[in-house]
Amino acid sequence: MSLRKFAAFFLIFTFCTPAFAASKKAAVLGFEVEAGLDSQLGKTATNTVRDLAKRQSDWKLTPPSELEENKLLYCEEDDPQKCIPKIATNLQVDVLITGRVSKDGSQMKFTIFFYANKTFQFSNVSLPMSKKGEIAKMLTEAWNNQFQPKVAKLEISCLEADAKVFVDNVFVMSTVPGANVIPSITPGPHAIVVKSKSGAEWKTSVTVKAGETTIVKVEFPGVTTPKDPTPKDPDVKDPDVKDPDVKDPDVKDPDVKDPGVTPPPRTEEPGKPMNLWKVGFWSTAATAVVLIGAGTYTGMQVMSYEDDKDRIMKADPASYAGINDVCKSPTADMKDTCDSGKAFAMYTNVLIAAGITVGLVSTYFMYKGYLSSEPEVGGQVTSGDEPSVTFLPFFSNNGAGFSVGIPF
Repeated sequence: MSLRKFAAFFLIFTFCTPAFAASKKAAVLGFEVEAGLDSQLGKTATNTVRDLAKRQSDWKLTPPSELEENKLLYCEEDDPQKCIPKIATNLQVDVLITGRVSKDGSQMKFTIFFYANKTFQFSNVSLPMSKKGEIAKMLTEAWNNQFQPKVAKLEISCLEADAKVFVDNVFVMSTVPGANVIPSITPGPHAIVVKSKSGAEWKTSVTVKAGETTIVKVEFPGVTTPKDPTPKDPDVKDPDVKDPDVKDPDVKDPDVKDPGVTPPPRTEEPGKPMNLWKVGFWSTAATAVVLIGAGTYTGMQVMSYEDDKDRIMKADPASYAGINDVCKSPTADMKDTCDSGKAFAMYTNVLIAAGITVGLVSTYFMYKGYLSSEPEVGGQVTSGDEPSVTFLPFFSNNGAGFSVGIPF
């Protein structure tokens, strides 16, 4: 062999031998199918798993074969947990994957057997008969759960802020008070060191597991909660805390009267003075309404007597022919009607005149009490006060009226 060929052989042997040694020999056996089910279900499952196994860069697949054939050759037991390891040993493989398809009510059940690192595991997944198109997706999820590395988490609980966290001598983070989570860390043992700003150091070793969150609590050595260096004397009372049994001399009890102090006489507060303009308005307004109402009534009586007079005249027209005022010299039949009519006419004139007069006075009072901006006229009204305005009626043969008297 020439020197050049020997060197080439040496290089190939040097670089390729570790690669072959590091690869794992794997076998995917065809799935068993329960009697009565479509055999295509087993073929679909087998092809899906074999395609997934080809993606494993460190696996070297053996030629395909069926589970049933290998069971006949290498094991008599029907228990997969005992049979699968025997088949793997006889096939001299590091990884063996196979499975079984069975019927579970109205669903198809896929049981996948995994044998890797001399450990047997299995997984059951089911699908409705109508969803055969989802077999590959379902088996891929089961495969990923088995062979993809699961994430491990580490939570460091520290009450101090800005402490430095080192994992396996590598700085990871500065803490905040409370929980500090490392979201992804390689499963296995790790050395944790936490250094505080004061120089205190805390160390521990922890083993984290895949798919789990491991929690460690940091407690720096020599750090304790400071206590008050000056304890309080129990005999010395706090001046800010008052004894409930001791009364404050500056605070007087309202129920205890001081014998040396005579309280000032209580004076009644004067009431709000009455507005006489407003009182006068409402009083005169009410009076005017009553007077005019009474005058209206007597006026209606006068009209009634006029009707009686006309009826008497129509009954005896010859006696009253050519007479303008039949009541000036009334006959015996007409006398009572004329006298009553004259009396009620006088009453009507007096009442209407009085009502109008009082109404005018009421209007003036309304102006002074409600509309004028001048200061109010106030005072107390008692039973002994003299009226400030006096109304004096007067009567005559031809009419009646009112006079207003204002004393000064």
